[in-house]
Amino acid sequence: MDYAGRRRRLAEELEVAELEAALFTSDANLHYFTGMPRLRRGEDASPACTVLAVTASGTTHLFSGPGAGARGMPGITQHTIDHPDAFGSAMKNLSVGHRFGVGASDGDWLAEAIRDAFPHAMITDGDPLAESLRRIKDDREIDVLRRAAAVADAVMEDVLGAVAFDVTQRGLREYIRAAGRKHGGAGTSFPPTAGFVQRGAPLESEPLCHPDDAGLRPGTSIAFDFGFIVDAYCSDFGRSLYFGKAPGHVRDAYRALAEAQQHVIETIEPGVTRLDTLFPEMEKQLDLAGYGWALRARLSDGTLGHQIGLDVHENPWIRPGCDDVAMPGMVFCLEPKLWHPGVYYLRIEDMILIGETGTETLTRFPRDRFEVLA
Repeated sequence: MDYAGRRRRLAEELEVAELEAALFTSDANLHYFTGMPRLRRGEDASPACTVLAVTASGTTHLFSGPGAGARGMPGITQHTIDHPDAFGSAMKNLSVGHRFGVGASDGDWLAEAIRDAFPHAMITDGDPLAESLRRIKDDREIDVLRRAAAVADAVMEDVLGAVAFDVTQRGLREYIRAAGRKHGGAGTSFPPTAGFVQRGAPLESEPLCHPDDAGLRPGTSIAFDFGFIVDAYCSDFGRSLYFGKAPGHVRDAYRALAEAQQHVIETIEPGVTRLDTLFPEMEKQLDLAGYGWALRARLSDGTLGHQIGLDVHENPWIRPGCDDVAMPGMVFCLEPKLWHPGVYYLRIEDMILIGETGTETLTRFPRDRFEVLA
């Protein structure tokens, strides 16, 4: 990965924004701009007392505790601090101006430390600076995301053999974690889901209310949602299975969901399609099939997915009001869901790469594999 090139582009963004430095502590941004190892797998957390500062003049400073950081990396000046309170004093010794972009997602302490060191500082949200660079993936990032998606596919193939009478949701989650390690995942992108909805279950306000340690019985839909970390990048994947012979209307619902998913993917035109048009297109297709009501039952706010990369959930999101355009190099997770309370909860989630002339579905587990015989 060209970490130095990313920092140069960030410095250019600072000039355009008329800022003098950008400061971040998030695990993902530290890795993106320096290559520092992600120390907590599957969490948006960072090593204690670690702050990255990139200036508009092109210098990079890393403030970190003893033994942490990126010593030996060209172009990065290391500053050792043993407590967050020491950051402000260390920063004050640098001539970096007073206009800062500070990651709003990094917590209040960083902005407060800047204000203590620079009482007249002008602080703005620095997250959009990093997001503008991270949203378009380069070829090496796309290769890693392909491999992360392949791990999810391989795990789903294994899961088919683990779905059996009396298995529990807890047992399937543990199986998913173990299968991910077997296939090369460094950890899970988020806690995995294997959610049961048994036919005839009491009506609830949320779909996944089945007792965690209650054994699987015929007449149950299982909604899977999981992902794995490969070389610091995340995957996010979803499919549904039905244990036993599915009633015709349930089979038809899942088929309609799969066909609507494929239709929406095929409508995406790189550089043209706005993200806020995808849910209405999905809704239209499912209305035609007779299942639009089940989509709205679960996705009442119209959120259909998100971008993915170092974080499992990255901007922009696929939802109403997001007028961003699907651009080449973006990778999205498209995740429609159908919910019929007390009958089924069905979901499909695919990772979609936006190419120069079309799209590529990175997750390839077949969408027509649904029934598992009891």
